[in-house]
Amino acid sequence: MARLHEDFQEQIRLARKEGLATEPADLDRLGFVPDDQNAAPLYNAIFKKIAAEPWGAKTALWRHDAMRPDVPGTVNVARADLVPFQTAFDDLRIASKRPGCDFKRNWRRMNVHWSVPGWFRLAVRGLCKSAHLDSVDGKTEQAANDLETAARMAHHLGLCPDPIMSSQSLALTSEVQDTVWQVAQERTDLPSLRAARQALGACELPRPLHESIGGQIVTLSELAMATEEDFGRLNGLGRIRSQYRLGKERDAIDHLGDYALDVVALQAIRKQYAALKAGSEVGPRARHRQEEVNSWMAGQKDLDLTVFARDPDRAVIELDIALLVEKFTRSLARTRAMLVGISLLERRAKDGQFPQTLPDVGEIGMDPLTDKPWVYRREGNGFRLSSARMPSSETGRVRPLEFVFPRPAPRAGVK
Repeated sequence: MARLHEDFQEQIRLARKEGLATEPADLDRLGFVPDDQNAAPLYNAIFKKIAAEPWGAKTALWRHDAMRPDVPGTVNVARADLVPFQTAFDDLRIASKRPGCDFKRNWRRMNVHWSVPGWFRLAVRGLCKSAHLDSVDGKTEQAANDLETAARMAHHLGLCPDPIMSSQSLALTSEVQDTVWQVAQERTDLPSLRAARQALGACELPRPLHESIGGQIVTLSELAMATEEDFGRLNGLGRIRSQYRLGKERDAIDHLGDYALDVVALQAIRKQYAALKAGSEVGPRARHRQEEVNSWMAGQKDLDLTVFARDPDRAVIELDIALLVEKFTRSLARTRAMLVGISLLERRAKDGQFPQTLPDVGEIGMDPLTDKPWVYRREGNGFRLSSARMPSSETGRVRPLEFVFPRPAPRAGVK
């Protein structure tokens, strides 16, 4: 235990020297927002109101994909679904305009309470559903307002200095992007397209990864202290009853194994941090640098590269920053591709037809997944816009990124 303690503290010292957050106070300062600028208390109050609604109403709010503009019955049901939440949506529009969002957290107990992302997702889905309805009704500005509110909420969640919250934030942004593109395809008049462009402008990436990665170190530090406290309570049978581990008893050797693994994890986090600081945090070069770190980790005996830690009771440690870099890059790529698609739709609205080749649209014309221009081709009375990057047969992770207009017809039997 003494040797592991020295090794662990040496890794903490090096991390602090390199600029990483290593203590809860560091992260609290990083995420601090003055009370009059903090959206978190407002969100908490709104989520309590939503929670008070019947379970069936919340379930209906979740079902965004059930509405189809060409099936009037589904539109009427969707309108009824949103009635109980109009006041909450009004409050969310106000809360989302605050410049910061800082939820109080206990770094020993897995960061922000896990119910928070769930409430954010429910609210974002409801706002996307409301925006889609507004678009169907021709209320362009109201649709844009709801989508911007949802995008700002997604960004607020990503301000928490923790990679897990960054991943949750990107998932919410994806829901907003999907709704924007759906609206842009259904309503191609210039005012609606301008509103879609306006909504995409609110889709921002979360807090930079090199800042949020410190949350892993702080959680590991708290785990190490808990482990040492456990050994101080060791009973005569050689077993530990840990308060941190929710009252479960485990062999002391298991705790030592976790502690040794945490030392290696700290080394990995320092390498990930250095790779993030070496250049842009998005794009193929950023991904390659993190994959080199993963290769190093793969060579370390017993180091687990999964998103979750070794057993489900232990705090969540997301080690695969390469996957998060991929998610950041893909989110940026989706926003850019949709903006290009909207530019093409605007061109058709003005000229009566799509261009034969992709026009110069500036920075958004470059695909961040490849650092190359988008692949554009005309197809019938529409177009296909896609990334030049092909799916990887080795990892199976990379999905093709493409946008087609007009969108494919619904599957047979879908009502």
